[in-house]
Amino acid sequence: MDDFKRPRNDAKLKKRAYEDPQFAEDLWRMRNPEDGGEQIPFEEILVALQRDYGIASSLGALSDFYPWLDRKYRWEAAAAAADQAKQQRLAENPETSLEELENLGQFVFTNEAIASKDTKAFVQLRRTRQNDRKIEIDERRMAVLEAAEKRQRDAEEAIRKINSDETLSPEAQRAKVLEKMDEFFGLKKSNG
Repeated sequence: MDDFKRPRNDAKLKKRAYEDPQFAEDLWRMRNPEDGGEQIPFEEILVALQRDYGIASSLGALSDFYPWLDRKYRWEAAAAAADQAKQQRLAENPETSLEELENLGQFVFTNEAIASKDTKAFVQLRRTRQNDRKIEIDERRMAVLEAAEKRQRDAEEAIRKINSDETLSPEAQRAKVLEKMDEFFGLKKSNG
């Protein structure tokens, strides 16, 4: 799965948490303590941020940061579950194709996102999948166009050779050109 979206440079808390997992974990534990610990109020977190990390922030930034961090953790958990499912599938069946593995990963990730009610992750995943499909379709179109252009160049070259063959009568040249055109348009199989 793709990484969680990188935050903007002006989002100091998100950027630092994105780049420094320990920083993210420290801030997470302040609001989500383990073993019945007390939740630290935002005002005290602001003081700790300035004192311990040299980061001046605001209540608004903190109230935006924690839901973002929660989504980031859920996204990573869903991505890890998808990766684990792919690895397990590959261990059980080494002949599994890359496409099957990707489909399985997408399926597990989507289910995890839905189960955690993470609509933003689900929407982001849908957009990513739509973009992937669009790119795949565009690549197929390009391959078809390139193949058609090559066939056209080959046919044009063959017709030039026929027309420049002075040993053929004009009627024989015309017949060979028509034969080549039939091959080009798929009306007749090539002789070689």
